[in-house]
Amino acid sequence: MPQISPDIHNLDVLAFAPRYNAALIAEFASACVADAPLPTVVDFGAGLGTLTGALRALSRQVIAIEPELAYHPTLSTKCDQVLVDLADLPKPVDAIFTSNVLEHIENDEATMRALFGALKPGGRLFVYVPALPHLFSAMDMAVGHVRRYQKAELRTKLSAAGFTLEALEYRDCIGVAASWWLKARGNAAAHPSEGAVRFYDKWLHPVSHALDKAGANRIAGKNLLAVAVRPNFPPA
Repeated sequence: MPQISPDIHNLDVLAFAPRYNAALIAEFASACVADAPLPTVVDFGAGLGTLTGALRALSRQVIAIEPELAYHPTLSTKCDQVLVDLADLPKPVDAIFTSNVLEHIENDEATMRALFGALKPGGRLFVYVPALPHLFSAMDMAVGHVRRYQKAELRTKLSAAGFTLEALEYRDCIGVAASWWLKARGNAAAHPSEGAVRFYDKWLHPVSHALDKAGANRIAGKNLLAVAVRPNFPPA
């Protein structure tokens, strides 16, 4: 598996976005968790585990997949098991959560096939990735992004991997304007600061979240959220 958490600074600052993180976990719970906790959830590309720990409330077992060995000591305090690769899973799992990971991987189509193979029939994959290629900027390059996804591209790739899509929607409509502004500035540092992340999380994220819920995400958003299911029947 390629390295999927290349920028520790970017992982660190996500800890200062509790509202953003809580909203992602809530989306996962709504889409992938029924009345009872899931038997097993995988956090694919877990990084430092900013979101991994929150998955514990939704599952009896949380497994983190993270190829960067330096992150494993921190991760091991937030989940039940840490593995380097999906191929290390002892058996298929009930759900996979992956946030801001696939955009780092050159051969994302092979990774999607591996994610399909790691799920039980009927299992769900929750994907959150950057959207809109025209927003690609110095910040994307600095944090190791290979791409930002088009909606049709993500749909096609997940379908080709064997998945059936339950949802594919934009998120963070206000983030589109913010990303345009950053790109226009030609941000040389290209890394979000702790202050900028705190400001976004406190003031912009709640507004953007409310506008998304009101339907603005039908037009555009800085990110894409997909929920894909491995069917109970073999792929054609």
